[in-house]
Amino acid sequence: WGLWGNDDQLGTLNLLGADQVRKGRDAVKDGTVFSLNWRLEAPNPPLYGRHALEHHPIPISVGFDDSYDSFFPQGSTQWDALSHIEHPTHGFYNGRTREELSVERGAYNGIHHYARRGIAGRGMLLDVAAFFSAQGRPIDCSEHHDISVKDLEAAREWAGIRYEVGDILIVRTGWTEWYEQTDEATRTRMSEGEPTTPGLAGGEDMAEYLWNNHFSAVASDCPAVEAWPHKLEV
Repeated sequence: WGLWGNDDQLGTLNLLGADQVRKGRDAVKDGTVFSLNWRLEAPNPPLYGRHALEHHPIPISVGFDDSYDSFFPQGSTQWDALSHIEHPTHGFYNGRTREELSVERGAYNGIHHYARRGIAGRGMLLDVAAFFSAQGRPIDCSEHHDISVKDLEAAREWAGIRYEVGDILIVRTGWTEWYEQTDEATRTRMSEGEPTTPGLAGGEDMAEYLWNNHFSAVASDCPAVEAWPHKLEV
């Protein structure tokens, strides 16, 4: 904390300078466009005790307006702000308190700071699912599966990838594709209990790996970037 100043609210997004944006631009080869967003209605039923999105079309004289209720950020594709999780001893990023996160006190560390700045850089896909399948041991997305630092490095070397400062690391586990193919009973069980999913292992070695490779952000295709239920090794 304090690395980018005591008033900073962007964290490692500060690594995305002009050079990183240009490298992201120069990485484009064939111009194919694809979305990383999941449907707003997914997962269905919602996980982690959230409620389903409600869309209300409203007839007006010239057509329709609309409104949304129960728009929980944990559904669909979401990005955690620096106000999401509080350290039990040190509070939120840069030492902010719960009171300072309120709108009245300035909404410190809110996701709107990311939106106003914008996020552009070089996305680096690490296809862990493809790597494990190539090794003859595909990931079972219905089970808790810790992806270790050793696994990430093996997948990186297998793909011939070289990280650069400011890369946005995208880890593919195959969970979203698996979920889309499950039956209604399986999805309902997941929503009623604690879902078990693959993801990054918790521990100091993983924190060091992500930090020392100077990623500006890390994203994945499972409900939480870490394997769930969360198991922190200390």
